[in-house]
Amino acid sequence: MMQGSNPQKYYQIAYDECKDIINSGQHQLNPSYEGLFRSLHTNSQDATNEVIYAIGAFGGNSRTDSKIGYYNGLRHDDTDWKSSGGINAIPVYFYEFTKYDLRRDVNIAIFRCKYIKTGRTSDINQLE
Repeated sequence: MMQGSNPQKYYQIAYDECKDIINSGQHQLNPSYEGLFRSLHTNSQDATNEVIYAIGAFGGNSRTDSKIGYYNGLRHDDTDWKSSGGINAIPVYFYEFTKYDLRRDVNIAIFRCKYIKTGRTSDINQLE
């Protein structure tokens, strides 16, 4: 790929657009690392609107979604929401984080969710 004849012009356009987004006040950094990912994985709006360009990947089958969260998400066997947990971190990576680093417990799942049907409105998601 060749660079265009006037790259500075395009860098300036990109800079100006980013500056407009930052100065609009519509987006802020989420102070909760977990909160940001929780909103992404529950298909809900992040209160701070940190994610600027979100692409929907929720659906009922491979024709309507990307299967990214299904494959690399936390292993979960709920009848309505499943995830295979196909990608797992090795223990060495887990210990790269200190116990106080919130990224460790959000990004590395050392458990799985087991759905227990109770017949009540408050069915149970048990961690194993």
